[in-house]
Amino acid sequence: MSITNYLEEALLKHALGIAQYSPSGEIWAGLCTAVPSEEGTYTEFSASGYSRQPVTLDEADGATIRNGLPVWFGPAPSPSGWSQNLCYALFDASSGGNLLAFSSTLIFAVVSAGKYMQIAERVISVSFSGGDWSTYAMKGLLNLAFYRGSDKDAKKLPYPSAVYAALCTSRPLPSVEDASASNLNEFTGAGYQRVQVTPLATVSQVGDLAQTSNSQQIDYPTAGSNWGSVGGGALCTAQTSGKMIASYGASSGGPINQNDVGRVSANSIVAEIG
Repeated sequence: MSITNYLEEALLKHALGIAQYSPSGEIWAGLCTAVPSEEGTYTEFSASGYSRQPVTLDEADGATIRNGLPVWFGPAPSPSGWSQNLCYALFDASSGGNLLAFSSTLIFAVVSAGKYMQIAERVISVSFSGGDWSTYAMKGLLNLAFYRGSDKDAKKLPYPSAVYAALCTSRPLPSVEDASASNLNEFTGAGYQRVQVTPLATVSQVGDLAQTSNSQQIDYPTAGSNWGSVGGGALCTAQTSGKMIASYGASSGGPINQNDVGRVSANSIVAEIG
């Protein structure tokens, strides 16, 4: 399923501490007669016996979240039943509300009078793409958007009060969650510390992705020793340790020697969700 611009932007802002996303209530499955747009326009199925139905999505597994139970629509009316090209979509309300995600495939559905249309378990599948997010962040964002289990607050990505950029000798793996210096292969030389990132307050759509970047140049403290060569970096939730949100490679990471000032140019750390 594709996620809409509305949800892309909301999750990106949440992950980077720009604006908190606080969804409430159930997730609802609906049917559309044409594939919706990422801008959020849709034509919903309208027929006797049809209404949106609550859907239960399991906890995210990596970059994907799926429905754990089937969803039933109907019964179709007598005598005509339903005969229509349809695709399914997810909303945050039983009517109106915001379109969150949608299937890009239309299926010709024939439902006899008195019968039900079923979306089987694990057929509804929403995946996360774009950027260089950690598995921890991907799972947490999908759970924030779609998971409504009793432990939902423990499974969602917490809203960070600040985001810090770490310099590393190599790019950390997406599987890293605990952002200790050793897990990140982070610099530890004299004078080194992570620096808070100021993201752009606005998020723009670039192709199918919501995108933002660091709005200001990042200046690290003057090196008190030879730190080594920059091979990558990470975005973390704390100045020491915390959680890793994303990692990135260094396109031209040279050595930072004693008395040097490490710098990351404005708009060079790009974060995106699609």
